[in-house]
Amino acid sequence: MPKIFTIGFSGKSPDAFIEVLNAVRVCAVWDIRLWRASAYVPFYSGENLATVLGALYEYHPEFAPTTEILTGYKNGTISWADYENLLEIFGPSKHFS
Repeated sequence: MPKIFTIGFSGKSPDAFIEVLNAVRVCAVWDIRLWRASAYVPFYSGENLATVLGALYEYHPEFAPTTEILTGYKNGTISWADYENLLEIFGPSKHFS
């Protein structure tokens, strides 16, 4: 069974990010962000990661939180526990209204 890990890019240089991936011999990088563009750190935009990582990079928006869930969490109307519960309840490709 494959192992699944998360990795954040905040505070990591592109070289450091790639070093971490190489050090643990990553077989695939799933980008599950709702929005993949980054004006502040362009290297981490989805298109750039796809170019740099090649076949390792896969975009899976079905695992991203919905806009409603993410907005609620960011503005404080949804707690972290509620956020996790909503993601578990609605899962991939499911939305609530």
